[in-house]
Amino acid sequence: MRDSEERKKPAEDRRLGQLLSQAAPSARLDWGAVQAEAERRRRRRLATRSAFSLAAALLLALGGWAFWQEFLVAEDVVVITDDVVGDDSGAASEWDTPPSTVAVSEESSWEITQISDNPGMDMVPWLEGDYLAWRSHDGQDWEIFLENLEDGTEQNLTDDEQDQWEPRMSGGWIVWQEGDSGGPYRLWAYNHVSGERRELGSLDWYGQYVIAGDLVVWPDYSRSKVGFKVHSFSTGETREVELGEYEEVWPTTDGVQVGVQAVDSRGDGDLFLYEWQTGSLEIIAPAVRGLARGSWTEDNWVADGRVVWSMLEGEDREIFFYDSRTGRREQLTDNEVDDVAPVLGGPTLVWYQMQGEAYDPIGPPSPNRSVQMRDLSTGETVVLPGAFAWLQQDGDLLATASWPQKWEEMYLYQVESGRLERIARDGKVGSWIQLAGGRATWYWEDADPEGPTAEVMLARPVIPGAAAGSQPWRPLDEPPELAGVEAVPPGFAVQVRASTSTSGSAGEETESLVIPETESYRLQRTDHGPEGREPFSTLEVRTPGGILTYSEGIGVRRGQPMGPGESADALEWAFQQVVGPDLLPGASWERSGNRYRAEATLRPPPSAEAPKNFTAEVTLEMLVDEGTRIPLYSRLAVRDTKDAEEVTEVQRTLIPLAAVTDPPSLDDVREFAAKRWRSEIEAARALPYQAVGLDYPGLRLNVIRTTAANGLRLEYGLPDKPVTAVIIEHFPAATPEARKELERWEEPTYDEGSLVTAFARGDAVVRLILMDGSTMGLPEDPLAHLDLSLDKVKGALVPLDQLPPSHFDPPEGWLEN
Repeated sequence: MRDSEERKKPAEDRRLGQLLSQAAPSARLDWGAVQAEAERRRRRRLATRSAFSLAAALLLALGGWAFWQEFLVAEDVVVITDDVVGDDSGAASEWDTPPSTVAVSEESSWEITQISDNPGMDMVPWLEGDYLAWRSHDGQDWEIFLENLEDGTEQNLTDDEQDQWEPRMSGGWIVWQEGDSGGPYRLWAYNHVSGERRELGSLDWYGQYVIAGDLVVWPDYSRSKVGFKVHSFSTGETREVELGEYEEVWPTTDGVQVGVQAVDSRGDGDLFLYEWQTGSLEIIAPAVRGLARGSWTEDNWVADGRVVWSMLEGEDREIFFYDSRTGRREQLTDNEVDDVAPVLGGPTLVWYQMQGEAYDPIGPPSPNRSVQMRDLSTGETVVLPGAFAWLQQDGDLLATASWPQKWEEMYLYQVESGRLERIARDGKVGSWIQLAGGRATWYWEDADPEGPTAEVMLARPVIPGAAAGSQPWRPLDEPPELAGVEAVPPGFAVQVRASTSTSGSAGEETESLVIPETESYRLQRTDHGPEGREPFSTLEVRTPGGILTYSEGIGVRRGQPMGPGESADALEWAFQQVVGPDLLPGASWERSGNRYRAEATLRPPPSAEAPKNFTAEVTLEMLVDEGTRIPLYSRLAVRDTKDAEEVTEVQRTLIPLAAVTDPPSLDDVREFAAKRWRSEIEAARALPYQAVGLDYPGLRLNVIRTTAANGLRLEYGLPDKPVTAVIIEHFPAATPEARKELERWEEPTYDEGSLVTAFARGDAVVRLILMDGSTMGLPEDPLAHLDLSLDKVKGALVPLDQLPPSHFDPPEGWLEN
């Protein structure tokens, strides 16, 4: 902690003392009724090498299907339906509106940046938030690299004599496989925030692992009955789930549930759904003919408890849908062509059609293929160029190309606006597209290379969701009329993502879901220090049942919102109400379709204390929904005369309430607080030195936080009052900061209401701070009975791994006070 921040602590405790002195599990459907006999049945999956396969073929030929099914149902799973085509609604769902073809925009709204710049090969990128990982060849073998896109810093995460392949990220975790190109492989996970590394186990097939949310899943062929393994990052637990005697299993996950396609040598098989929290395993489509696993370009055919798949229906393949939350089953296509490789995100479903050729999930480029995209909330279907598709997890962005590898052009389609753009570069071919956060990443190679070279690329939207067929920019005589949260139509919610960054200083990110009809919202805000360091997160949820707010170091509190206190103001805070035209006097405005931009020069009023001739140049860009006048996107940039710049970007998406699968709940805050506490404990235990805690009668751990550069801060206080008594801070001994702390505080010093000292301990420097309770403004010293002294506190320091587990329980009131 910086000295200026440290001096604030006694003052905060004094204010707290004054205040103290004044105050003296979701239900699951019962599928047993669907098939009560399911648990008694015995599976016998027979591959072609089995001696029984001839008998099976004869039974099928003779129509003995009912008997054969006795061998197709596992005894330890629940069967959802024996006939997925026989939907409860009767007929297959097919929309009356014919599909439309999307035109390619002539105007580009993407900024393309080369991320890597090495003489060798940089390939297979994966993007999450502000981090981009890829594998790079150092001249000897393949290693994993990670770049922070905010500050441009690059890390070599592996540096050994082993090959590491195909990094994939989720929630700060990076997973890759290790081993020679022909195997065998080992799976590894590394947390680039805490530095924790885990070996997950063996991997039989190259690249067949999927990571999403808190889970990573991969197939398991180590036993006669094949299955899959799934690992939870938050708990550290790995489970092995057996399925039966199959030839191949193809698992995927949305971070909560695991979907598995298990097939025999003919491609027939069963479709399973496994829920991590309950450990339940269900067959949602048994005895499927021609079960066609999703194309290897995408894994997200399970999303938010919904599953899509392709299988033979008659003479061709059709798309089917199942929702585990409602039990709804539906056939989504019904035609005379093959509909295959479906993927799902939000209300967006994407697949490709094949006409007049044999099905092959990764077959060569063909003019007989087309990409189909359907909005499941409206039924609208559009046709896009290309033969393969990649879909962002939330369904907001789609990419297509003629082939997963070495394509000459790709197309990016922004679902909200319907804008389609072509991405290509002469002399280059691209491979391995991945989409996240409204951005696209891939790698480019020379079409005719003289030597090995490949570089990682990133495409960012200049104005996300710019309207299709944009018109030329024209001046406006008056500013546009804009609306806020009050204009959200009935039956709709708003998803908001916002970020603010300041040159060389702090920044913040917010993400919220606002439901005006119920005056509810969920708002997560993360504040970053200089260069993105030491992030602090706050989560707030407002429902008719009240307001809960989680803050770092404090826990969960009930009461007033972070923003303005009134109900309408609080909704505007979560909505991130845009800067209106009235705040830009004298601005010049332009319009192009439903896009607007303004420029203005602002000068401080005469009464303000500002440097002479101080001005600020302001630019504002917006994409406005024509129906509601709500800005779907805004970018406000303010640059002063010293070239300091602050940029705020806000993206809003209107979504039907029927599509909101996870409405705001006060339990969200409690769960978030518990997870944050556990993650800090895990990070502290993974530090590269032996950290210490305090075993002192009358005190308990109230705050634990790892900081930048492997620092750690522990605060101990009274069990019944939120008053800090002792602070223990750790700094890696080899750092300049640790040396400065040791030089400054080696001699105990009384500093503004606290006694401070620092000393070396193993590979760390420890700074102790003892609070003086007599300075807190209370009638009596609340810490007097503890008899605190430096000698006693130093004598009570204990390595974290020697403290009992109960020492690390969340403090009283952490989950709600």
